[in-house]
Amino acid sequence: MKKPSLTLFLTLLPTFGLPLASNSFAVSCGDTITTQESLTEDLSCETNPALTIDGPGGGLNLNGFTVTCIEPLHEGIYLTGLAASLFNGVIDNCNDSIALTEDGVHFVSDIEINNLVGVGVRIESNSNFVTGIVIPFNGTQYAIGIETANPASLNQITGNFLEFPGFSGIYIEGRSNTVTGNEILNPGDFGIALDSDGGSNLILLNTIISDSKARIFNTLNGDGDVGISVSSDSNLISQNSISNSTTGIRINNSDSNTVSSNEADNNIDYGIVIEGTSAEFNNILSNTANDNGIFDLYSPDDPNCTSSNNWIGNSSTINDPNCLD
Repeated sequence: MKKPSLTLFLTLLPTFGLPLASNSFAVSCGDTITTQESLTEDLSCETNPALTIDGPGGGLNLNGFTVTCIEPLHEGIYLTGLAASLFNGVIDNCNDSIALTEDGVHFVSDIEINNLVGVGVRIESNSNFVTGIVIPFNGTQYAIGIETANPASLNQITGNFLEFPGFSGIYIEGRSNTVTGNEILNPGDFGIALDSDGGSNLILLNTIISDSKARIFNTLNGDGDVGISVSSDSNLISQNSISNSTTGIRINNSDSNTVSSNEADNNIDYGIVIEGTSAEFNNILSNTANDNGIFDLYSPDDPNCTSSNNWIGNSSTINDPNCLD
């Protein structure tokens, strides 16, 4: 994976009101960091959490070093206050590796997370920017790559690489979050899941690589149960491509979602599905869904196409009911 350069981060530091210079303070396990610091060696921590970075002054350049949780049920690095920053290193063997809390507007970039137990990046605050996270997912089957917890809103999750996530690559609660340009390889249950505790999220231009094939932008190409699962209202899901999942895109008892210009081809069972009699006013527009195992477009609770859901201008071959367009 080509990870984002630190140029963007260094450009944004003055915006957050953070100095570019680092101090000579030696970082130790259990510290609360309130200035700009750089790690000078690997840390193996018994403290819980391993480190805390408190903004607006606090920032930590891991400098390529590793922070390890000795106890795997302990937390990794907490970002607290406003506009704390963390970048350029490895976090290993922690429960939740990174937590973005309190006032938000935190910046996390270019972090590799190994031996994940719980959640790679847990977002509990607003207006955070998370990019360049690499998670090989040599962790538990219940692990989640990146999660926004309700009511976390206005977060940007972009340009991350999540491999073999145990439960879900990206799990979204909260509102008005943007998930774009991520790569998810072979998710367990969900590539991207939109929980019912949220809505009005943008899911755009996500990418997944399968079996070392060349990356194709806007692709979810894994063995997960559902590529994109939608259980909240008023989301925009656009220009993603899902293949080799059980179901490509599934809307489950949720309303007013727009699913447009996606590719949902070569899935095991279904391309695009709307389930539930309470799913209303969803718009399925100009998608491509072909060569799926059972049906390309599937709406089992609307046998006569008389619901308020609109299926318009989609390219597909075998649909149920066959009045779906």
